[in-house]
Amino acid sequence: MRRYLAVIAISAAAAGAFSLNANAASAASIRTYTEQASVSFTGIGSDQGFYSRESAAEKVALSPRLAVASTDSTSYRLQGVVHSASSRFEIVGNHTYTKKGSGRWVTGALSAKARAADERALNPYVSLARFDKLPGVRRVSPGHYRVTGPFAKLSPFVRYEWSLAADAFAGTGTTTLTVTAVLDSGGRPVTFTASGRSANNVFTATETFGHYNKPVTITAP
Repeated sequence: MRRYLAVIAISAAAAGAFSLNANAASAASIRTYTEQASVSFTGIGSDQGFYSRESAAEKVALSPRLAVASTDSTSYRLQGVVHSASSRFEIVGNHTYTKKGSGRWVTGALSAKARAADERALNPYVSLARFDKLPGVRRVSPGHYRVTGPFAKLSPFVRYEWSLAADAFAGTGTTTLTVTAVLDSGGRPVTFTASGRSANNVFTATETFGHYNKPVTITAP
C-alpha cells in the first residue's frame, strides 16, 4: 500500500455521521506494526469458475529508521488453468531488495528522497484520513465505522488501500461497494474491509494491522 503522512485521531462521534479529528496530541504513536491483507474476485453466474486471489504480509518499522519486509502471493484461474506467482520486497538501510518467485534477490539503492516518500507512504494513519473523506460514513459502534455507496465514489479508496490496478474491476459489473474500518482505543486502524457483488462477480478485501510498537526483526537477505 502507498500512503501519505497524516496524524489523526478519532473524535468522540455520536451515532450517525462522523468526522476524524486531526488532533495529534491524542493519537497513539506508531513506531512498528505488522499487516496482513487479502483480495479476491470470484466469478459467479456467467463467469462461474474464474477467480483471482492475492494475499500479502509485511513487517514495518517506521522509527527510529525505516525498515520493511513483505511477501506477496497471487493466483488466478482462467479457462480452467490456474496461474500463480509470488514475490518479496524489503527495505533495509539504504537499499531495497526484490525477489520474484525462486529467482535471485535484486538490490537497489534507496535515496534520501525515496526513503522519505516511503516513510510517509507506510504510515497507517493516512488510511483513516482517506476513509474520513468518503461520503456517508456512519458509526456502527464504538470504533467501528461503515459506508456503502456508489462504486465511483468508493473505488478510489479501495484501489489505493489494496494497491489495485485502475482496471481491476473492469468487466465485473460492480456498482456498489461497502467499506468498513475498525479502530483500537488509540485510534489506530485494526481492520479495513471492502466488499461488492454483481451478477457475475463477488469482491472481498481485508486488511488487518497488529503488533503496534512491538519489536520487529528485519535484516537484509
